[in-house]
Amino acid sequence: MTSIVSDHHVSQRRFRYTLVWGGYWLLLFVIMHVPITAPVSLVKGSDKIAHFSLYGLLAVLGGIRHRMSGSHNQWIRVLVLWAFVFAAYGALDEYLQTYVGRTCDAMDWVADVCGIATGTVVIGLSRWRKHIKDR
Repeated sequence: MTSIVSDHHVSQRRFRYTLVWGGYWLLLFVIMHVPITAPVSLVKGSDKIAHFSLYGLLAVLGGIRHRMSGSHNQWIRVLVLWAFVFAAYGALDEYLQTYVGRTCDAMDWVADVCGIATGTVVIGLSRWRKHIKDR
């Protein structure tokens, strides 16, 4: 009986994490595709910080969502796979922005990838630390 309750609890948590992660990804899509009529950057390069932070958070939320998946080694493979998916999405996102009057900037994509890499490393180290502690 305990296993069934535990499995149900894990499924509920996974579902909630999926909703948060998916909702954030949808919000990110909307934010990145709203036409900008006037420059909003007060500090030179602040848009790169925004890209870094937004995509870093996407990677962290994805990592949290998938942290309950399988063994430690399987989870690392899933985490790395998602990092590549996010990077590809970032490139597509930059391209699609041209259709709403925004620019496609390779340096924005570099900032996305750096954020993804940082988020992936942070969540990976967190899981690794727990893995070592549980040994």
